[in-house]
Amino acid sequence: MAFITNEDGDDLIVSFATPIDESGDVKSLTLLRTPKYEFALDESERGVNVLGKMFIGRSNHDYSK
Repeated sequence: MAFITNEDGDDLIVSFATPIDESGDVKSLTLLRTPKYEFALDESERGVNVLGKMFIGRSNHDYSK
């Protein structure tokens, strides 16, 4: 794990980054939840959002669901 960070407040955020290989390429994963505003969302849209990216060379690739 290259780093782990978390933030709190109105949004709950936890982020992870792991190296893919020795070239410096990185995968990141961010988990985001906004409980303060979930009441306004459809039930199917509530909960944790998963955001993922791969940083390869100078480009980044989104692999979020």
